[in-house]
Amino acid sequence: MPRRLTEYNLLFSCPGDAYKECYTVIKTAVDDFNKYAKSSLSLGVNLTHWTTDSYPQSGGHPQTLLNNQIVDSADVAVAIFWTRFGTPTDEYDSGTEEEIERLINSKKQVFLYFLDKAIPPSVTDSDAYQEQRKQIAAFRKKYENKGLYWVVADEVALKEQFSQHLFLYFAKQVAEETGTSTGNEKSALTITAVDGTPEARIQNLNLSVKMAMEARKRSIVENIRIVQEIVIPPETKVEEESTLEPSAISESYSNLITNLSSSAKMTGLLSSKKKAIITEDDRSVVAEFCKTNKIALDNDFWNLGELQIEISQIFNVMGGGRSKSLVGTDIEKQKYELIRELVSDIYQYTDSDAYYRKMDSIPYVELIIRNDGTTFDEDIEISLILPHNSLMRAENFPVPLFELEDIVDNDSLDTWICPLVTANISEFDSQSYGSNFTPRIPTIGLPFQQRDYEAEYEQKKKEYYNRINDL
Repeated sequence: MPRRLTEYNLLFSCPGDAYKECYTVIKTAVDDFNKYAKSSLSLGVNLTHWTTDSYPQSGGHPQTLLNNQIVDSADVAVAIFWTRFGTPTDEYDSGTEEEIERLINSKKQVFLYFLDKAIPPSVTDSDAYQEQRKQIAAFRKKYENKGLYWVVADEVALKEQFSQHLFLYFAKQVAEETGTSTGNEKSALTITAVDGTPEARIQNLNLSVKMAMEARKRSIVENIRIVQEIVIPPETKVEEESTLEPSAISESYSNLITNLSSSAKMTGLLSSKKKAIITEDDRSVVAEFCKTNKIALDNDFWNLGELQIEISQIFNVMGGGRSKSLVGTDIEKQKYELIRELVSDIYQYTDSDAYYRKMDSIPYVELIIRNDGTTFDEDIEISLILPHNSLMRAENFPVPLFELEDIVDNDSLDTWICPLVTANISEFDSQSYGSNFTPRIPTIGLPFQQRDYEAEYEQKKKEYYNRINDL
């Protein structure tokens, strides 16, 4: 159904240094505002700046031409100063100052901000910077008698403050234009379920479905079928026979072999072989999976023929452990690798399936704050009173074994636990206090250095619990 939409032109006015630092922030805030305002307030804001909304023109001073093209047609403006005051015009010390003055004289709204973040030494050391800062200070003092301005610490604070100010200004404008402002407006806040009803429905995360556990199980079942179809001839014993007569080996060669063998005993330079097998623990994991899923294993499932594992000791001299390689036919090697991969997949699947099922068993409710009053509420404080021990502590949450690193590094907990934000909220930045922040300490990779997997896991588990506490 067609409906009327009122659009306001918002001029972004600032010197070049602030434009580079802040344009993206301002545009994001405007875009976020429009997503709400177009549907709820029937208005939209069109952000303008000379770099995107002016065109080449002759016949006057550049600032005069810009005034005619975009400044005078602006309904509201946001102006920002950081290290520079700007380039002088015919009438003012900078183009930004002229734009602000023209809009104020036209009784139009100007959101004025001074960015107070750190300035690079290469900028502060210049004489031009000192002069520009004097001009900014003088303008700031002069503006104190003309209106309110805001000092912001960085771009994050700028976005937060500007988003709030933009909403407050236009909410008031809409109330005045629609005649709903009587001077006795009050907000009426209530906490309800997401659908607006007073009874919140208990929900579950349903991660087993979201993480496609059923598809992962089907993939394992298919790999079991593939292994079962691999046929390896029954194992045969072959007696080793020497192919050389003793007389064929020269005395010098024989001495060489003897020396090498003696050396091998001391330094472990030679390799050894052993029959390739699947351990009982690994077999039991596969067997338990098959039993749970009603899969019959053939007697030949674990048959690897005459496959051997060759263990080289050559790295012992350098302190680097041993290297292993498979010795056998291609089909024997293929089956061994498939079974090893299968065992790993089942271990991971079993652990992850148990983790997601435990997470799914945790009930939660999702709530919203409604305002059914006649005006907005700028500051909202929320207190939830709950029965003792009704909330889970972070340490009571289950912890996975295999997927812990991915869950922490991909911020999965944020997606699972936190709903979508539907309004601009001043969020508490826990990292600025450092209470739960755990820095990642880089490790230096030394030759043959063994990874401390247990320490890495404990570190990830700590980050996991900290993130739950933050959320």
